[in-house]
Amino acid sequence: MKFSIWLILFWYTLEIVHAQSTAILKDKKDFFDISPSIEVYEDITTQLTIDEVQKKRFIVNTQKIVNFGVSKSVIWLRFTLQNQTPDNLFLEISEPVIDSITLYKTVNTAEPYSILTRSGIYTPFLNRVFHTNFFLFDLNLPPQQTNTYYLRVQNSLPLVIPVKVASLHTFFEYNHTNDLIQGMYFGLMLAVAIFNFYISYLFGSRTYVYYFLYVLFFTAFFSYQKGLAHEYLWPDAVWFNRYTSFFITGTFVFAILFVNGFLYAEYRLPVTRWIKWALLTPVVAGFILTLTPLRSEGITLLHGAALAITIYLFFLGIIIGYKGYKLGIFFTAIWALLLISAAIFVLQLSNILPSNHITRNAMQIGSALEVILLSFAIAFQINKYRRENEAAQNEVIKHLKMNEQMRSRIARDLHDDIGSTLSSIAILSQVAQDRLQQRPETVKELIEKISSSSIKVQDAMSDIVWTTRPDKNSFASITLRMQEFTAQVFETQEIEYSFHIDSTLANFTFSPEYQYDFYLIFKEAVNNVAKYAKAQQVTISIQHMNEELILSVSDNGIGFDIQNIRKGNGLDNMQRRARNLGGDLHIETYPAKGTTIKLIIPFSMPD
Repeated sequence: MKFSIWLILFWYTLEIVHAQSTAILKDKKDFFDISPSIEVYEDITTQLTIDEVQKKRFIVNTQKIVNFGVSKSVIWLRFTLQNQTPDNLFLEISEPVIDSITLYKTVNTAEPYSILTRSGIYTPFLNRVFHTNFFLFDLNLPPQQTNTYYLRVQNSLPLVIPVKVASLHTFFEYNHTNDLIQGMYFGLMLAVAIFNFYISYLFGSRTYVYYFLYVLFFTAFFSYQKGLAHEYLWPDAVWFNRYTSFFITGTFVFAILFVNGFLYAEYRLPVTRWIKWALLTPVVAGFILTLTPLRSEGITLLHGAALAITIYLFFLGIIIGYKGYKLGIFFTAIWALLLISAAIFVLQLSNILPSNHITRNAMQIGSALEVILLSFAIAFQINKYRRENEAAQNEVIKHLKMNEQMRSRIARDLHDDIGSTLSSIAILSQVAQDRLQQRPETVKELIEKISSSSIKVQDAMSDIVWTTRPDKNSFASITLRMQEFTAQVFETQEIEYSFHIDSTLANFTFSPEYQYDFYLIFKEAVNNVAKYAKAQQVTISIQHMNEELILSVSDNGIGFDIQNIRKGNGLDNMQRRARNLGGDLHIETYPAKGTTIKLIIPFSMPD
C-alpha cells in the first residue's frame, strides 16, 4: 500500500506527463523537454505538403535531440502540447544555422492547420518576429489549452534540431547568460587575432600571418554557427549564407600552413610539403562543391578533410617533438585539447552526452584554451627569436669592432712599416739616379737595397692580405703558412729545424687581428734566428697548457746581449704585439748558449 502511494506521488511530480503522445506542461521556471513526445517523419522527396504529411505514419522520437546528420531530406516533427502553466509558451530551436523552418498549428477540422511562422537563414533577419540568433516562435498556446504542431525543417548542413519550450522570461534569462559567454569568447578570439597581426607586422613572419588568419576564420566560423554573423554582419544579404563554408575552408587551410611554419615541419620532415597539398586539395574541392547543387556532398567532403587534417596535425606534433623540437610536444598537448572538445561536441550532437552549456559550447571552450596556450608558445618563440637576434646583433657588433681594429692595424702597418720602407725606396732611387753619372760603381749597392726593400714591402702586403681573408683563419691554415715561411728561410741557409704542434688545436679558429699579431711575432723570431743567431738547429713548438697558448722558438746559436741590441732587431714590435694579444714575450739568451723566445697568451679551447 505504501509503495503504491509513493508511486502515485512520484508520478504527479513529473514535469512532463505523457498521455497519448501529448506533452502536459506544468508550472516550471525552466525548459520543458518535449523530446519524448516528438514524432518524426522523413520526407526523402522534399515535395510533400502539410496535407499529405498529416496522412503519413510518424515514428516516435527516441533521441534526446533530433539529429539526422547531413541529409537532403525534409524532416517533419509532430508534437501535441497541453499548457497547464500560467504563461503563454514559446518554442526555441537553439540551432542557429538551419536553411528553412516552417511551424504549423492545427486549429479544427474545418481549418485543419494554420502557418504560425516561416524562418531560416535564407529569410532576412529583420523579418523575424524575435530578433535573436536562435529561432524563437510564439506557440500561441494560452494556459489550459491543447494543440498539435507540425515543424518542417530542411538543412544542407548537419540537421540537428534541439527543441525547447518555455516561457519568454525563461528564454530571456538563459540567453542573457549565454550571450555573456559568447561575448567573452569572441572578445578573446579577436584580441588574439589582433595581437598576432601585430606580431606578424613586427617580425615580418608569414607564420604569424597564417595564425592571425586561422584565428580570424575560426572566429568567423563560430560567429556564423552561433547565428551572430547573420544577425549583425549581413542581416539582409541572405544570399551570402550560401558561401559561408568559406569560413571552415579558410580555418583549415591556414591551420595547416601555420602549424607547418610554427613547427618548421618542412625543414625537419620534408615529406610534409607533399602531405600539406594532399590534404588541402579536398578542402578546396569540398568548398567548390558547396557552391554547386552538390552542396551536401561538398559539406561531407569538407568534414572528412577537416577530420583528416586535425588528426594529421596531432601526429605531426608528436613526430616533430620526437625529433627533438620541444614545442612539438607542447603543440600536441594543446591540439589534444581541441580534439577532446571536438569529441565532446560531437558526442553531444549524437545524444551520447547531455546537451548543456558546456557540451553545446565545447568547441568554443577548446578553441579558446587552444589560442591562449598557443599564445604562450608563440611568446616563448618570440623570446627565443629576440635572444637569437640579440646574439646576432652582438656578433655583428663584435665583428664590426674587429674590422675597425683591423683597419686601424692595417693603417698603422701601412704607415709605419710599408710607408717607411717605400719612403726609403724613393730616397734610394733618387740617390741612385744622382750617382748614375757621377759614380756608377756605387749604384749596384743601392739597387740591391731597393730590391731588398721591395721584397720586404711585398712580403708585408702579402701578410696583410692573407690575414683579411675569412677562409684563412683556421689554426691549420696559420700553422701551414708558418711552416712554409720557416722552410723558405731556413732551408736556403741549411739550418735544421723541427716543428711540433699540439694536435688538440686543429679545429680552433683565430680572429684576423689575433692571427696577424701571432703570425708576425713568429715571423720576426724566425727572421732574427736566420739573420743573427748563426744557429745550426732550431726547435719550434706550439702547445696548449693550463688555458694558455705557448709559442716557443729555440736555437743553438751565439745568443746576444738583450740590453745592447734590443732596439735594433724588432723586439720592441714583438713585445707590443704580445701585449695586443693579452700575453707576454719572454726571451732567454746567453752569449754562446743560444736563444729561446717564448710567447705566452691566454687561450681557452672551444667547447
